Amino acid sequence: MKYVLILTAALALSGCNTMIGVGRDSKSGFFWTVDKIHNWHHSD
Repeated sequence: MKYVLILTAALALSGCNTMIGVGRDSKSGFFWTVDKIHNWHHSD
């Protein structure tokens, strides 16, 4: 029973970290894309 709790806690923690990581990556990816679009418009 103890192992089940440890496993569940580990999965919950890694799941939270994954969600935070994905959120951070998509946010930086969004800003990178916006930055590229702005630079592309200014380059003419």
